[in-house]
Amino acid sequence: MVDWMIEVLCSYKCKDQTFFLAINFMDRYLEASAKKLAPENIHLLGISCMFLAAKYEEIYPFKMRHVYEKIGHRKLSKK
Repeated sequence: MVDWMIEVLCSYKCKDQTFFLAINFMDRYLEASAKKLAPENIHLLGISCMFLAAKYEEIYPFKMRHVYEKIGHRKLSKK
């Protein structure tokens, strides 16, 4: 997941801080969560963490539509 997150954030020319914050969010969630995640849910977690981190760090963060269509490849529900 981390390698894929690096690829996505580098392809969109995001700051290094965005990557580190996204990993921090993911680590903190996984540490607090008591249940195991299915592979598709780990992918959703990675996308959510990148989306939130971009909101904090980037001047022009991802738009939800772009995340749904390009990063999630329309495989995730909009909810």
